[in-house]
Amino acid sequence: EGRILTRAGVDWQAQVQAWRAAGLLVMPSVFATHSGFLAEPQVSAHIDALVTLVEEHDFHGLDLDYEEFPLETKERFSRFVERLAAALHARGRLLSVTVHAKTEPTPPYEGAAAQDWPRLAAAADMFNVMTYDYTNRNEPPGPVADRAWVAAVMAHGLQVVGPEKLAVGLPFYGYVWKRDRPPAVATTWEAASRQVEQFRLEAPRDPGSGELIVRLDVTGLPKQVTYVSDATTTAARLAALTAQGQLAAGVAIWGVGGEDPAAWQALRDARP
Repeated sequence: EGRILTRAGVDWQAQVQAWRAAGLLVMPSVFATHSGFLAEPQVSAHIDALVTLVEEHDFHGLDLDYEEFPLETKERFSRFVERLAAALHARGRLLSVTVHAKTEPTPPYEGAAAQDWPRLAAAADMFNVMTYDYTNRNEPPGPVADRAWVAAVMAHGLQVVGPEKLAVGLPFYGYVWKRDRPPAVATTWEAASRQVEQFRLEAPRDPGSGELIVRLDVTGLPKQVTYVSDATTTAARLAALTAQGQLAAGVAIWGVGGEDPAAWQALRDARP
């Protein structure tokens, strides 16, 4: 019915206050994987709820992370984003739109095909492309963000959207497959690093992504394999994007918490 449910946690207001004190833009991310609200009167109610969220808490704007919508919603979703952008811009607020990765306008994956990049980017102030889940949790083990695939996605984005708003997604997470079979579960560098230290494991790098591959095969524990990024992975990704002229407007990280602390220095080093 267009309402917004909070996942912000109990201490979010203190966090926001600290971010404001640091001079940061604060824009909550709103997530959905269902598209039923796109019909009237729900869509108007949803736009009102989003604008109210921003104004009540004096946020600088918000980010839309709406995923896996059916292809039939393409036109309605574009109109919704355009209406929301107009409402936010009229109040001096920003709109960020986060989208599925794709290398062509109408890819086989319906969720990506349902997002009209030219229209969405024209309405948005920031356009974040989720260049991760190259191997998703429902597939056999593989890298989260293959570099050649990321380059193809960004090439399409630069052609369709342009460099001014386009941000490339950086995965700070990984996936672990129990018994080498899907579905995988999300994991962190911190968890993988503890495993490497505890069991004195080797952690070779996947050649296509630079991600660490951690294989656990210990008596008494289920066999598993992890693909995850560390600071070296991140630095190499940033270097490749810079060399190819694809860093565009910057990066959008998913997600924060449990990442290799040195990855932040890699970002500082790569910053223009």
